[in-house]
Amino acid sequence: MAFDSTSGRIGSLLGRNLKAARLCAGLSQQDLAARAGIALVCLAEIESGVSDPDLQVIGALAKAVGCAAFELLKS
Repeated sequence: MAFDSTSGRIGSLLGRNLKAARLCAGLSQQDLAARAGIALVCLAEIESGVSDPDLQVIGALAKAVGCAAFELLKS
């Protein structure tokens, strides 16, 4: 599993990768939250590295941006 050595948390790595994938897909946070079926505030917390989502949410986010879940966890 990927690990962000600068902060010691997987969530911050996931947040950065998710934001990059979202922007690459041309989606706003609101669009991505709606596609993934999560609350906008939840997505904002994930992207900022405050919240570590469960695997089901990671899968939904990956599908919504058009990538595999493991790609969101790569360093």
